[in-house]
Amino acid sequence: MSIEKQQMPALHPVYARLLCAELQRQGLSTAEIVGNTGLSWASLHDQSDWLSINQMQALVSRAVELSKNATLGMTVGLNTQVTAHGALGSAVASCATLADALMLIERYAVLRQSIVYTKTITQGQFAGLIVNEHYMPEPLRQYLLLQLVAGLLRLVDTVTGMSMATALRIEWPFPRPIWSDQLKAIAADNSFSADKLTVLLPASVITLPSLAADAHTYELAVLECDRQAQALQHGGQWSQRVKTYLAQHLLHAPSLANTAEAFNMSSRSLARRLQQESTRYQQLIDAVRFDETCVKLRLNSQPINTIAMAVGFQDASNFSRTFMRWAGMTPREYRLQYCPDTATKTALKEPI
Repeated sequence: MSIEKQQMPALHPVYARLLCAELQRQGLSTAEIVGNTGLSWASLHDQSDWLSINQMQALVSRAVELSKNATLGMTVGLNTQVTAHGALGSAVASCATLADALMLIERYAVLRQSIVYTKTITQGQFAGLIVNEHYMPEPLRQYLLLQLVAGLLRLVDTVTGMSMATALRIEWPFPRPIWSDQLKAIAADNSFSADKLTVLLPASVITLPSLAADAHTYELAVLECDRQAQALQHGGQWSQRVKTYLAQHLLHAPSLANTAEAFNMSSRSLARRLQQESTRYQQLIDAVRFDETCVKLRLNSQPINTIAMAVGFQDASNFSRTFMRWAGMTPREYRLQYCPDTATKTALKEPI
């Protein structure tokens, strides 16, 4: 099974840290940044737990509201050093050519996030990346796609030593926004409503030697990327392994003992390993249930009672109370706020 299929959609906390750093540069306090997102400043900066789509969505929504900047992702991407992405960043920065860098991103991007996956392509006289996405709600989707492209431009400029915005072609997978002129800061040629995000450069640029090439640094960084990839292939952190297992068995809400048995260990051993990663089994169940519930509320018009059963709740009232604790609103209010089109298709009679 591939690493991509084993991991739940999530992001390394560096994405949150980079966003927080940008807001701090704009003069915002830590209390203002975190606000009512349900996240703590300490957990974002001191722990290594990856963020779920819903956690990052809460932070991005808060950040866009505070900054009043629709292209905040672009701002963050342009201000991000390539090496901020650990071993992968070091490998990319020290490889021999830009073509090698793009291949590394395709191979190892999963070490930093499991929401988008890239594939290197050639189109006539152009070469670059096409981006495949997991489902993402707005504004998270727009933010991350802008950050990705701006980060790629920063990479290209680092490797080539030249400003490549005038040569970059981008096909955006959303309609032309009212702020489309701002995109000229990262690409002279922007088109919209594409099936997938596509980033292209002249093929002649792709093969230029990198100014920052360093064979020794590259070799060490790739070895570390391989080590991390192998760890992910075998499940990665225990919290991620358990979340993946729970996502596949939510309907029957497995107990700690059931889950521990699936991993051939005792309940005490599994609980201890989770504690070492600063989490508990019930927290993981809640996180997986919340993520799955939000996706179902957004993407289909099933009655809320049906969704409650699908994520392991036998009692609709208990489901509603629990969701209120998670999101600060009822499932129906969530659906109306974040996906009104789905809500209008749903003839709901439950008092939820």
